Amino acid sequence: GDTLLAVDGESIADDGTIPFRVMERLAFAHKISQKFVGQECDVTVLRNKKVSTRRVVLAAPRYLVPECVYDEAPRYLIVGGLVFVPLTLNYMLHEFGKRYYEKAPNALLSTIDERFQTVEGEEVVVLSQILASEISSGYDGIRNIKLESVNGVTVRSMRQLEVLINTTEDEFLVFGLSHTQTVVLRRSVALAATPTILQQHSIAQPRSAVL
Repeated sequence: GDTLLAVDGESIADDGTIPFRVMERLAFAHKISQKFVGQECDVTVLRNKKVSTRRVVLAAPRYLVPECVYDEAPRYLIVGGLVFVPLTLNYMLHEFGKRYYEKAPNALLSTIDERFQTVEGEEVVVLSQILASEISSGYDGIRNIKLESVNGVTVRSMRQLEVLINTTEDEFLVFGLSHTQTVVLRRSVALAATPTILQQHSIAQPRSAVL
């Protein structure tokens, strides 16, 4: 990868800091934070043993796990009593409190450390809980666990999850979870039972208006 040497002419030290006041330094991110999304910034980089300066347009970071979500209705998808939601910092705080970094499962915490999306729209999908019903008997206690795959296909977003469930021709829905756990439901039974399960738990719709 590239080595960042300077931002807008300010040299960056080995520890990632730039000069501030006499005998004081700040993280170079402070320089970036003084600008707005869409503004330009000159960066000096070392690439393939050659130093060059480039002008870039600043954009908002695409975090894999959003830090906070405001003014948006919660997103969810329910199938056969399984409740799936996207992982956000709001969710972590709600489920595990302010010390979520001590209480949350490592599989969820590790996704926060990954920081950025690898493809546009990527997000972490969580099996939040399993609503009590006859078809989910035996899966009691599974909650707050990362969804890895459906029928062997890696899940990268809520929308993709819905498409996988609705378009698969397999007889069973095999939900691969972190820690090698698996939930298996007969697809036709799960889809047929969903309206009854929603009614039993006083939930109006099987999915949020926006996924």
